[in-house]
Parts: sequence; structure tokens; C-alpha cells
Amino acid sequence: MKRTLMQLGIGALEEMFVLSKTDAKVLRQLENELQYRQVPRAVALLDQVQLAMKRVALLALQRGQEELPLEPPAAPAPVPAQPLPVLPSPTTTISAPAADHTPPSMPQPLRPLVPVPASQPRIERESIPAMSLEEACKLLKVTPSAAWQEVELSRRKLVLLSHPRQLVGMTPERQEAVRDDARRVNVAYAVLSASRAR
Repeated sequence: MKRTLMQLGIGALEEMFVLSKTDAKVLRQLENELQYRQVPRAVALLDQVQLAMKRVALLALQRGQEELPLEPPAAPAPVPAQPLPVLPSPTTTISAPAADHTPPSMPQPLRPLVPVPASQPRIERESIPAMSLEEACKLLKVTPSAAWQEVELSRRKLVLLSHPRQLVGMTPERQEAVRDDARRVNVAYAVLSASRAR
């Protein structure tokens, strides 16, 4: 299947999914595109798309149709964007709420955050290692002036080496090394992309 959504970012693909959860044609296009992307957001979205496709297929079978419907019965109403909750920083903890007897309908006042002592180690999430433009080009096997299609093609070829079908028969250590290489390729791709966006 031709990749018609290749130019869209993961945010646009997520928005498309939210707006077209019952459109089998759009779901097939999303599934086709997301199979080529290995970033965690794309993998999670692929799972959601495949689950939605199963629901659409089940609805089609219940209605007595042999194939998936190509268009939804009615366009879904756009879902208003919900603001993300503000989370405390990793260096702070939230103390227990006050034990007063306010009715449940009344929100309890927030108590100030207590900082974590500096003696405790701070747990960092997986950080993206810094990489120079030259290292990124070398890892992607392209020149800094290469056409973007060439960069994208090279990244895809290198990341597909870590596809689960390619890892069959490898030792767990070798599988993890191949996955690490794919992560480094994605970091190099991000570095090159950021350098061209300037």
C-alpha cells in the first residue's frame, strides 16, 4: 500500500485517529503508515488503531456486511482538546491531604509541596544523548546536504533492522544491541531534522 501519510507528524496522525475512529479506510492508512515508525508514540498509536479496526470489523459483521465499511455512517463530532494536568516536578513530593471534615463536594485546598532533600538520588527518565551533526550523518550514512527523502529512506532501512521479525533467532543481548542501534538512529534523525528546521 502506498504511504500517503508519510509527510505527517505523529501529532497529526493522532489527531486524524481521534477524528476517524470509525472510518475503516483512514484506519487502514494509519496502520500502514505507523508500521514504519518505531518511536513509542507511534507504536502506542498503532495499537489503538488496530484495536479500532477490530471494533469496526466486529460492527460490520454484526450488521451483516462482509467487508469493512469505507465511510462512517456519520461524521464524528470533534472532541474538544482537554488541557493536560500540571504534574509536580520530579524533585518534589506531594504531602498527604489535610484530614479535615469538609463535604466531598467541596475541593480541599492544596497544600504546599515539600522539596525532596538533596541527599536523595534523583531518578532521571531516559535522556536523549547529545549528538553532533557529523555523528548523526555518519550514523544515518548520509551527507549533511543529502535530500530529505534520502535521509528518510536511510533511517527507515536502518530502523527496520530492529523489527521483531528481524530479531528472531538472536540472543536477548544481541536483540537489545540492535534495538539500541535503532534508538541511536532515531536520535540521529531528530538531530538532522532539528538542524534543517533552523
